[in-house]
Amino acid sequence: MPSFAPTPLAVSLVLTGLLQIALAVAYGLAPAATFAAMGHSPIAPDHAYALAMLASRFLVMGVTMILAARRPGLFRPLILAMVAIQVVDLLAGLWFTGTGGVPLSLSAVPMIDAAVIAAALWVWRPRATGEA
Repeated sequence: MPSFAPTPLAVSLVLTGLLQIALAVAYGLAPAATFAAMGHSPIAPDHAYALAMLASRFLVMGVTMILAARRPGLFRPLILAMVAIQVVDLLAGLWFTGTGGVPLSLSAVPMIDAAVIAAALWVWRPRATGEA
């Protein structure tokens, strides 16, 4: 297995992966406490299941991003998928903040995170599948 080279892309992938895994743990194991800590409205008990399903996606994408740091060219489609996820997250944040559904105090940090992750992974993405 190739050794880890701390390129800007590799570092971005590892940091993105760690953030996704942290979200997976928080949403999967303690969704009500996580929402309360972030300042959101309390969740209904039946919403914990949907959040656990979301956590599974955070976990898989997080692990995948960390694995991609060693050989990003082999993971180019998944890196681009993460860019798309972050763009959709940013657009959702803009929409729900702009329409008054969520205050900027709750959406600013996630929107900044989404913009930074999307930009970093896009700028430093492998140019072709299989490229190291």
